Amino acid sequence: MNRTIISIEVQDEGGKEANIIVRGERNGQILFEELFKYHDEEKHPLRLHLLKEEYVEEGYRAEGKILGVMCIQKLLRDITHRSKYSINGSDYRTTDKSKLTLEIVENRLREIAERHNISLNDEEVLYLYSKEYGSLTNEIADILFPRYGFKGIYPTPRLRAK
Repeated sequence: MNRTIISIEVQDEGGKEANIIVRGERNGQILFEELFKYHDEEKHPLRLHLLKEEYVEEGYRAEGKILGVMCIQKLLRDITHRSKYSINGSDYRTTDKSKLTLEIVENRLREIAERHNISLNDEEVLYLYSKEYGSLTNEIADILFPRYGFKGIYPTPRLRAK
């Protein structure tokens, strides 16, 4: 069975500014990630805990309203009316392999190793890379494998000793 996930993450510090990240995945592979910079002088971004309280206290359920739909509507308004699309110079999530450079791949590998607290030379980094970004081009894999001492068939992680 195929699994498609569209997720929206709101990162804020309680004020009227936030980062809203929209991510699309299919079968565990991230296909896109977009960043929106929310800023509004009057309205806060989605504050789920307050919206849920309001939903319960105001009796919206009795009116036939659905909390999930209310959240999505608020997020859409936040993105379309109160946010600016942030374009990172080179989108590190690009699926266009022709734009994939060795530098981008090495930066991704470093980020993954740091995030999972594993060595950059651990073959599990390649496995995690493939889950997050998909496959590498053969040209880049041919350079990386000897450089980092990877062995085996990419992207299979070696079994950890217990």
